[in-house]
Amino acid sequence: MEDSDDCIDCKEQPEYSAASDGVPWYVAVLHEKEKCVLILEDKVKILSQFEAESKRKDGIIANLQKEVAELIEELNKSSDSNSLKTQAQATVTMQEKVNKLKEMESDNKRKDGIIAKLRDEVWQQGLQISHLRFESSISITDTMLDESFSVMPRDYVWESKSELSEIIEHPSGELNTQENFDQVGIQFVVNPADEDASDHDEEEYEMVDHGAETRESEFFDSEEASDHELEGKPEELTKLIYQNESLKKKLKEMRQHYNMSRGAIISINRSKSLAEAQLQTTEANMERLQKELKERCYQLHDMSNKLVAELQSELTMKTEETVKMKTEIDLLRLHDAAEDVRKKQLESDYDSVTAEGKLMQRELQDLQIALKFTGTR
Repeated sequence: MEDSDDCIDCKEQPEYSAASDGVPWYVAVLHEKEKCVLILEDKVKILSQFEAESKRKDGIIANLQKEVAELIEELNKSSDSNSLKTQAQATVTMQEKVNKLKEMESDNKRKDGIIAKLRDEVWQQGLQISHLRFESSISITDTMLDESFSVMPRDYVWESKSELSEIIEHPSGELNTQENFDQVGIQFVVNPADEDASDHDEEEYEMVDHGAETRESEFFDSEEASDHELEGKPEELTKLIYQNESLKKKLKEMRQHYNMSRGAIISINRSKSLAEAQLQTTEANMERLQKELKERCYQLHDMSNKLVAELQSELTMKTEETVKMKTEIDLLRLHDAAEDVRKKQLESDYDSVTAEGKLMQRELQDLQIALKFTGTR
């Protein structure tokens, strides 16, 4: 924000102030414009850093996509019943990665807001530079016209100012035709040779002092015509010659300052065009990266949803199988309990039968003994 404040301070420059070192005020304004252009270049560099950060995050997203593909292959290969825990861990990992992608998306949105803010500041500073350029051109013209009017007759000055006011109110017809000259002799024309040679199709305005030559010829004609009148007035002749030399010197200085100002304005326009082109390229790249990032996020979201659905279906199947196996285990336990009861009953029957068999053997032995005794008798 300090840089934008510097550019706003450029706009608050007074119209007819001069620097302490003798530099004209409009040259100081041009220096402030160059400072604003440097600020724009710094902001473009910041946008380039954001672009590099987006590219780095694209690499991270590509690595995450590879890891997701590897996880999908591992999930497809896992078919054992013990793979349920591994799949759950993979699901948690995927959820963490999806959360990371969401954080990256929110970070990109924040940076998009910063880029939009910088773009607005660049646009506002461009408007300020255009406004300052227009004010400086009008101020230079007014300064030169006032100095020219100061050495002309009063009636002539008022007539020229009225015509110039009409030209300023309707500048399109006067600036587009190169054959219309005002009575003061100042004209702004487009240089076609520079327009064809310029790579950026910039318009360079040239100020031609045709009126100075006309006034000089008229002055010398009138001087020749009034030689007899001025022969008796050498002081007025010396004064007029001194004024003429002073005007020529001022005109030369103004031409030099104008050439310097025009060169600085052309340099500023070129720097601004380059900065705007670079900014447009950065914006296009950012839009393309945002579009790719959204598409990849959608793809990852679809893949994660599909993977979660598959895991949920597998979990449901495993749950159903577990319930079925528990039911079978309960049935087997009941059957085992029944078998235990039957076994105990059979054991009790076996014990009773064994006891009866032993009793019958004893009775049989007793009968055999009794039969032997009866046989011996």
